[in-house]
Amino acid sequence: GLAAFLRFAVSGGNRVRQGCAAVVAVALMAGGASQLWRYVTQPRSAFMPVPVENTPEYQAAKWLAAQQPQGRVLASGGLRFRLNSWFDLQQVGGAFESGLRNRTPVHFAYHVRTDPEVVGSVREMKALGVEYVVVHGQKSAEHYRDYKNPGKFEGVLEKVYDNGNDVIYRLPFRSLAHAIRAEEEPARAHRDALVGYVLAIEEASRPTLTARWLDANRLRVENAPPAGMLVSLQVTFDEGWRAWSGGREVAVEKDSLGFIKLRGVAGPVDLQYRGTLEQKCCAVLSALSWIGALGLLWKNRG
Repeated sequence: GLAAFLRFAVSGGNRVRQGCAAVVAVALMAGGASQLWRYVTQPRSAFMPVPVENTPEYQAAKWLAAQQPQGRVLASGGLRFRLNSWFDLQQVGGAFESGLRNRTPVHFAYHVRTDPEVVGSVREMKALGVEYVVVHGQKSAEHYRDYKNPGKFEGVLEKVYDNGNDVIYRLPFRSLAHAIRAEEEPARAHRDALVGYVLAIEEASRPTLTARWLDANRLRVENAPPAGMLVSLQVTFDEGWRAWSGGREVAVEKDSLGFIKLRGVAGPVDLQYRGTLEQKCCAVLSALSWIGALGLLWKNRG
């Protein structure tokens, strides 16, 4: 809009318009002169890329990878978009949040970062299977500091990493798989509805159902819940999941948090992601498109 105004002002022979354009141009140059001078007089090193090893994001990510977490990482700032490009760690949200079908983790993570209330935030993280949470302080070299109250977990959670401006806290974590009763399942995806569920998954007297990833598409749940109890698996439900236990297939259901729920489990559970009919049809269409395109290129070579 400013460029259009200046072009209009200097066109033609109207002296008043040209004078106004000159005043505007001089005012703009005077206002930006100091900023331009600071920019052109900076040392060359200021324009060079910073080695990734020197960034607070990578240092925190490297430390997390060394801990070999079994639960999820709730990263904040730019780290949550870069973590999985450096290390293969489970996290809440991440690089492709706009494409996540289960929005509960994204909503809960937003509450954790922006709501000063602590108890509900911790409850939400436990419901998501979080083991480590990363917080960047107001003086951190990480430019994207998105915690409204960076000190909210001080004295509440165990501090396990601290460089002065970037802090990592650890939550008590048992597993991503839990034995629960039907009435302990959250009625809805809200922090106030998580009280009974969080108490249930933290109950030390219940058997531990260890969840172990075999590869990107296969997951095994060791042990079995007591008779009459469900398996609550803090892994996002999708129609492509199949499960087997005790030599028979078990129905994979969706709970109120968008995670997997299993009934009637008689022993260890093996889960495998086989994709959906929609995905398979799209894969066939994509393959046919490539074959057709290559065929046309071959036909019209020349």
